[in-house]
Amino acid sequence: MAVPTGADPMTWLAEQIQASGPGLSRSRVKGMAEALMSAKAGS
Repeated sequence: MAVPTGADPMTWLAEQIQASGPGLSRSRVKGMAEALMSAKAGS
């Protein structure tokens, strides 16, 4: 899962959480955190 170039990471994260609903799994949270960290490192 990658954050689109130019996307606001917090907005993207909020959208991912809303799309996942209450069944958000630990692995999904980990994947989102890794995507955000790699996007930050790449900027």
